[in-house]
Amino acid sequence: MRQTVSWAGRCCSFSVVDCFTRKWISYAFDTRATRHAAIDSITNAVAAEKPDCPRPRIRTDNGNRSASHDFGKAVRSLGISKREFIWKSTPEQSGHVESFHKTLKREYIWPRKFGSYQDAGIALEGAFADYDSRRIHSAIGCMTPTGFAMQWELRNK
Repeated sequence: MRQTVSWAGRCCSFSVVDCFTRKWISYAFDTRATRHAAIDSITNAVAAEKPDCPRPRIRTDNGNRSASHDFGKAVRSLGISKREFIWKSTPEQSGHVESFHKTLKREYIWPRKFGSYQDAGIALEGAFADYDSRRIHSAIGCMTPTGFAMQWELRNK
């Protein structure tokens, strides 16, 4: 769930990605990788997806932030009843998220130089706006996440 962005210092983006649609649902951007930023990313995701996602499920690593008591308490209070952890040192268990992080770095972060935290934040906002609506994914039939989600909804509602 953690993505590091470089500038004159270090910034972190905790991202929430839908496993099915490959949609980048939300993120929280901060200068420190705290449990509060991790909680914010999940809170933002639930706010963005409810009521369309009545029974959300979350899969995280076992890092300090996502394994913290505060994070678990926040997840339960948000109505997330299903929680999965990937095994230590097995990023392949969350391959779609690892692929997302690679794409985020390669296409949106590494090609740019950031002069400040604010510049990095603006770039991340642009990437967030672009990723779901313009970037196609082979895993979902060479469609954008937004297009795939709309098509699936039309076929299954």
